[in-house]
Amino acid sequence: MSHVLDLFVFVDALGWEICEWAEAFPGLDVTRRPLETQFGYSSACLPTILSGASASEHGHWNMFYRPAERPTFRRLRWLRHLPGDLRVPNRLAGPVNRLIKRSAGLSGYFALHQLPLQRLAEFDVCEREDIFAPDAFPQTGSILADVRDAQLAAHVSDWRAPEAARWDALSAALAGPRRLDWAFLYLAELDGLLHRHGWPHASPRARIAADARRLQALVRRAEGLGYEVRLALFSDHGMANCRQTVDLRRQLAPLPCREGRDYVAFLDSTMARYWSEDERVLASLRAELERTPGVLVLEPQTLEAWGAYFPGGEYGDLIALVEPGTLLVPSDMGRRAIAGMHGYAPDHPDSWAALLSNYEVEPEVTRLADLRQLMSAPLRACAAA
Repeated sequence: MSHVLDLFVFVDALGWEICEWAEAFPGLDVTRRPLETQFGYSSACLPTILSGASASEHGHWNMFYRPAERPTFRRLRWLRHLPGDLRVPNRLAGPVNRLIKRSAGLSGYFALHQLPLQRLAEFDVCEREDIFAPDAFPQTGSILADVRDAQLAAHVSDWRAPEAARWDALSAALAGPRRLDWAFLYLAELDGLLHRHGWPHASPRARIAADARRLQALVRRAEGLGYEVRLALFSDHGMANCRQTVDLRRQLAPLPCREGRDYVAFLDSTMARYWSEDERVLASLRAELERTPGVLVLEPQTLEAWGAYFPGGEYGDLIALVEPGTLLVPSDMGRRAIAGMHGYAPDHPDSWAALLSNYEVEPEVTRLADLRQLMSAPLRACAAA
């Protein structure tokens, strides 16, 4: 008698539009549907997948934010006194990021990107702990805590390992001394290829095709070992091809208020966030942003509907979003334009995630926050047995 393995495969940035255009992962066609994404970047989407909650509920939205207290980088406050705007060159990004992580005691993902070192102490990071740790979301819980508590034989990819090693680790676990009940395979290389090349460039198309072949081979191996594989594959968001850029810091430069003196700003790739204790400064910034073509100031009701409203203002007192296909350049995430980006309005087709499976998935699974429910179905079945 075969042993059922519930295998969940996460493919970063496999948007629904890309999935359909590429006819990706043939054979996973019992369920094929778009998923409503979580507004934000992977720093919000992955926690939503794991916790089954919105960013407003689990607390992780953009990587950098400004809580009431910012203790994480307190040991690096001396960097504020360095002259100029010191940004880490790409060739040194790896060792500098690791040094900062050790200094701040971080165990989650961290990248400084192009934030000047002098400004680091102004902010905190939402992912201080590893989000794949079972107890990473004390307010909402996590599917990984559910799996642990159910005492299933489980395998979860190490997100720090190279992608090839993740495939190999799962293949080895299938032949281990205890048969697997539940597995989560984490694939992230497609995201980087789409950022660099856009769609439909040959490199991301080749990656999707190669992942499909490798997944088919993995399932065949599992079946040869006596498994019946129930396979669901999903993503976190899509990707839009970038056609134009906006320099918001230059746009706001003529205003009488000054960044660093009257307000604090953080420019992500697709949204700009501002903090100030002076309502007149915020009103002046808002007026200029509203006059800028392709820029939308996000009202609280919109952020609430998109699951990213933080009434305390920790992620911004004033938040503006650019239209799909537009990049903020330069920003604190990058100094040059790239070919593809996400983090736009979640209801735009380029933002939709995807869900594919070789079995019938409940019709109510329509958004990222429903994926915890999908992944917990084997746990409920075990409890009922």
